[in-house]
Amino acid sequence: MERSQSWKSKIGFILAASGAAIGLGNIQRFPYLVAHYGGGAFLITYLLFVLLLGIPLVLAEFSLGRFFLRNPFEIFQRNLPRGKFFSCLSTLPILIPFFIFSYYVVITGWTFSFSLFYFLDNSTTFDSVTSNAPLSMASAVSLLVIISSIVILGVNRGIEMMSKIVMPILFILLIFLVINSLLLENSMKGLRFFLRVDWSKIDSQLFIFAAGQAFFSLCVGEGVLMTYGSYASKKDNLVSSALYMVFFDTFVALMSGLMIFPALFSFNMSLDQGSTLIYKVMPEIFATFAYGKILSLAFFLTLCFAAITTCIALMEVVVNFFVEKFGYSRVKSVFVFNGLVLIPMLISSLSKGVSSTLSDFQILGVTGFMDVMDLFWGNLAMLFCGLLVSFLVGWKLSSQMKKELSHGSSLSECSLKFWLFLVAYVAPLSILLIFCFNFFL
Repeated sequence: MERSQSWKSKIGFILAASGAAIGLGNIQRFPYLVAHYGGGAFLITYLLFVLLLGIPLVLAEFSLGRFFLRNPFEIFQRNLPRGKFFSCLSTLPILIPFFIFSYYVVITGWTFSFSLFYFLDNSTTFDSVTSNAPLSMASAVSLLVIISSIVILGVNRGIEMMSKIVMPILFILLIFLVINSLLLENSMKGLRFFLRVDWSKIDSQLFIFAAGQAFFSLCVGEGVLMTYGSYASKKDNLVSSALYMVFFDTFVALMSGLMIFPALFSFNMSLDQGSTLIYKVMPEIFATFAYGKILSLAFFLTLCFAAITTCIALMEVVVNFFVEKFGYSRVKSVFVFNGLVLIPMLISSLSKGVSSTLSDFQILGVTGFMDVMDLFWGNLAMLFCGLLVSFLVGWKLSSQMKKELSHGSSLSECSLKFWLFLVAYVAPLSILLIFCFNFFL
């Protein structure tokens, strides 16, 4: 069966998939975890899990998508056991990107507004943006319109073209900011912290969080990679495409570390900043530069570019589902998506300082409506979806997936068996450990 939508070029496929994976987690969450878990010790463990966990699962989702040439819902529905329970589970790779989008686009809107208002007035704080109801809602709606207009254009004229423009800009901006940080006085202290491995820092907790960061940063378990894989040609080398995607994703994470830690040490800033590391510390550092406003704008626009490409991928999964499941046009599918996502999106936009009810909302020790949404959809559901992918590829469809991965590539039988071993055993065990540690220990 041929797809009505497909990538025009391999580089377009690689950049689009990289854009889906590269997001706020690479530039915002990764440095925070490195700071919290001892610098190079976390870095080396994270890279290990990218190799052992990330690459096999990326290949698994790409293979599922290209083999079935359908949306993730139908892939799961056709291959999971029969019954109402498993029928409900088939909706996971559609519901996950939908609900993650509903709050991720809000954070993207906050970042965009903060970058502009801080450029105009450096007394602006991130909290002043999130607690401003009209600004918060308007930012989210504006981003929704921009992202929708790109998705409506389709895979080639919209997503692929956007990725070819945005991703090089993102890489250039990051490299520019890294050079500025490394040229600061005493920047080498930060570089040593980031790259030097203190083996005494490595413990079970670090292993769990490093595995989790590798899992989440590569967009596994969201339905995105299956959808993007279904647009790939049978002639495309999925192995090289996955390796390029993982390389770019890891490159951005490394660049964020090289950008932030030299600057932090240069200005004797505390590493213990938590998730506020980006929005509260970086503006203070930029304020000391003669051209700090321009650098600040460049930095936060870099965050926006990374987040927008992720939002596009999340919307595309659901839009493609509407097109294939209900026969809607792409335009109608985007409008249906917008109508459905508007309410949870606006609720999220009011959950960081506007509404005390939403800000104080608490479940399982997590406070705030948006954080609760991320706990459920960005953690629990994604982990479970990753387990399902491991089951399908590693156990039920192993022979078909081995054959599918061989199209366009020249992997040996030994390499294919090793890949299936990682998918069938190492990935599920790692996911279960992450799940248990985060939610039961």
